[in-house]
Amino acid sequence: MIKVLKKSSHIIFFLPALIFLFVGIAYPIVWSINNSFYQWIIGGNPIFVGLKNYYDIFFGILSKDFWYSVYITVILTLLTVALQLTIGMGIALLIYDRTQNKIIRSIFLLPMVIPPVVSGTIWGNFIYNPSYGILNYLLSFFGVAPQLWTYSSQQALPSVIVILVWQWTPFVVLLLSAGLESLPKAPMEAAVIDGASSWQIFWYVKVPLLKPVILAVTVLRLMDTLRAFDIIISTTLGGPGRATEILNIMTYLTAFVHFNMGVASALGTILFTISLAAVIIMLYILRER
Repeated sequence: MIKVLKKSSHIIFFLPALIFLFVGIAYPIVWSINNSFYQWIIGGNPIFVGLKNYYDIFFGILSKDFWYSVYITVILTLLTVALQLTIGMGIALLIYDRTQNKIIRSIFLLPMVIPPVVSGTIWGNFIYNPSYGILNYLLSFFGVAPQLWTYSSQQALPSVIVILVWQWTPFVVLLLSAGLESLPKAPMEAAVIDGASSWQIFWYVKVPLLKPVILAVTVLRLMDTLRAFDIIISTTLGGPGRATEILNIMTYLTAFVHFNMGVASALGTILFTISLAAVIIMLYILRER
């Protein structure tokens, strides 16, 4: 009996994680996919309609709203991730190999420890507020007229992107600075001896060595940004109009405002498929390179 337990000990140790994975992730995904084949308004009985929900989303009465949300999602995701990587790399290089970098790094990590809902509330009510917001007050010293920020259909999306960049760039800084500190010194010392400039050392030595870290950071931020919800729901609720209504927000509004669980489940399935496909494609491209 003891020998059997020893041989199966690895299965026993993994069992709680597998149960959690199934109950917390796999089952809801399967349940949502199943519901996407039904016409189900909360309060009524589900009616099997096959692929009708998907047809309505892609080509039917919901197609205009869906493709607009896809456009907003792509713009927000690409700009947010690109800015986070660029700014994060710059900050990581600034604090790299300095004696005080632990204190500086702790300061940079402060936005990340604030719950996203709290961040959205602070930015929306105290920084972006058109009447008494701090940002308009500071801009008034430079003669800039008060701006509407999250209350403007033109400014709402950039305003949300700024919050996302502020909130999660510290995560990028943390991983990239750790990656920089783990780099071997010999290649950089050899490049200095060969007369390479700081830019050449960064681009031809540090970046190639940092590729695994950059890949991991990009994938993590891409997945997280595609599923952005807390900050948007606490600042704009997808508005004004539909200016910040990404797919996640559209799914939420469809389910809990319009109570159409069938279409909401189809939208959730589509978002899950898009996220999975984007990550797989990125991993494949970067792996080939």
